[in-house]
Amino acid sequence: MGEETTQAREIEMTRDDLNAEIRKEVQSALREGLSNEKTEDHLRGLVREILGAEQADKVAETRDKAKAAWDALPGAEQLRSFKRSVLGGDVAQERLADNDPKTGRPAIGRGLYFAEYVMHHTRLGGFGGVLRMAKSDDGNMSPGLRAIIRQLTPDTIAGGGAFVPDVLAADFINFLYARTLLRALGSPMVLDISAGNLTIPRGGNSTAVSWIGTTDTIPNTDPTFEQVTLTAKKLGGRVRMSNDLVRRADQNSVAIVRNDLMRIMALAEDIAGIRGDGTANQPTGIRFEAGVTVTGSAGTTLANKVTDLLGAQQRLHEGNVPLDEPAWLMSVRTEFGLKQTLTSDEAFFFLPEMAGGTLLGDPFGSTTQIPTNLGGGSDESEITYYETTQLMIGETLRMEVREAEADDDFARDLRTVRGIHEVDFRLRNPEAAEVINAVLY
Repeated sequence: MGEETTQAREIEMTRDDLNAEIRKEVQSALREGLSNEKTEDHLRGLVREILGAEQADKVAETRDKAKAAWDALPGAEQLRSFKRSVLGGDVAQERLADNDPKTGRPAIGRGLYFAEYVMHHTRLGGFGGVLRMAKSDDGNMSPGLRAIIRQLTPDTIAGGGAFVPDVLAADFINFLYARTLLRALGSPMVLDISAGNLTIPRGGNSTAVSWIGTTDTIPNTDPTFEQVTLTAKKLGGRVRMSNDLVRRADQNSVAIVRNDLMRIMALAEDIAGIRGDGTANQPTGIRFEAGVTVTGSAGTTLANKVTDLLGAQQRLHEGNVPLDEPAWLMSVRTEFGLKQTLTSDEAFFFLPEMAGGTLLGDPFGSTTQIPTNLGGGSDESEITYYETTQLMIGETLRMEVREAEADDDFARDLRTVRGIHEVDFRLRNPEAAEVINAVLY
């Protein structure tokens, strides 16, 4: 310290001027009670010279506390990286007061800048906070440290990225999924088919009666009967995971995979129930159920759309279907095509009602799973109007997801997450659904 003070006198700068410049930074650092052991050695001598012996003794009493605070700092190694790569050399060899090489006049040394950086790093939660303060001109930061920090960028290791930690949030941004509709709309009938199948008798043609004369023979007519059979169709998927991922990931990676598998299986079930064609081991959905009427769309004008929708409702009424909880199924494109429909005086025709969740008095649901690339032009979609209480969903188990070792998992330190679901769909009466196809809106 004596050598630095002598230098200050030799170049005709008063001791009071130098002390006033340094005292501000020293007192700020002391109020925070933060420094490392090597920087504390510099500060002790400087404080004793500037503030006097009595104040210096009080500062010495806090030395152990300051050292403990430094050792407890998260990212202390990052601060040491800052010291080496930015301030240059060992901070113990950096003087608190030094000659400016350009002017030859005394100036704040880099050791003091490091002490100030420690203070800001702790208070602001890391280098990112210090960088924001330096760039904003806000806060109590010395011009010299501000100039050093502004030259850094966290984009590269050499430019400061070495001490910007990668922080993994506890939150997880989930996958984006389409909406499922069949179990959400109305009141479908869920049946247990744990035996693998379930057969339900159904009336075909009912008895006929006739008006007859006094002595006429009563005609004989017999009702006919049918059967509706639900047969379990198996849906499955599996994911192989590294046990290293499971052991080391902060997030619950197994739960994320399990939840994703269950959502994807629910989506596969839903679209199969809407328009599965019964091939490749999948169920037959409403669209391809035998006896369901399919009618082509009348067009894209307001009058055409009203014809499509009222026609579907009319045909269910004409089929004598008990309409307790009917609903609409459509693509997202169709939903917004209807909402955007205008009258001749530029008023929205369907939008006010659809904003409340109904269409012509009945609930509707839309999903991106219903295709919009059907037909010869690959631009058609479908609308389904059906009575939800007439839909039967047979299942052997709701959904099963398990973890186990399969194949060579043990040898490769892997685990397998497997999902299984068995389900089938039928309408109690095929007259309970109407499909509008070739929809261009």
